[in-house]
Amino acid sequence: DILAAGATATATISGTAAAGACSSALGLTALPATAGPVSAILGGNVCPTGATGFTDVSPSSFAAADIECIFGLGITTGTPASTYSPADNVTREQMAAFLARLWRSLGNTCPTGPTGFTDVAASSFAAADIECIFGLGITTGTSATTYSPADNVTREQMAAFLARLWRSLGQTCPTGPTGFTDVAASSFAAAYIECIF
Repeated sequence: DILAAGATATATISGTAAAGACSSALGLTALPATAGPVSAILGGNVCPTGATGFTDVSPSSFAAADIECIFGLGITTGTPASTYSPADNVTREQMAAFLARLWRSLGNTCPTGPTGFTDVAASSFAAADIECIFGLGITTGTSATTYSPADNVTREQMAAFLARLWRSLGQTCPTGPTGFTDVAASSFAAAYIECIF
């Protein structure tokens, strides 16, 4: 249904994830017809503005506004508080933290329960976040018993994480050619890359 301008609606998304049933409610806001689907899910322009305090992010960086956004939403906290380390790789445990914090910033509760990953220490800063994204079906691990938290996230893995998060939000992935000549149709992530493209 189409909502009147400024009207709100609540949607409940239920499904079965790897660790059991999950359910969450999202607040949606009507947007102009030109707004994309991400804006509809997130309720319009949700990026807070303001100083991050990161001394290593140049205002002229192509990602400066995006870093400001994820800082304002609580998705990143820095490496430590005064730096973002924009040229560093992202580890799988950092990616889990980003995704779980995004999930929570949308007002959702993370599922809890064992993951079966023997390489994630209970004392890890991201242990609960890894549990969250496992419970949502966003990750299946690098094997049935490993998550490989210290490994860097590949672009294929990142595409899989983001597409699965999109689906966890109750959305359907778009389909169609990407034009990427270096993504084999046989890649485990081909459909995920198509989704986030």
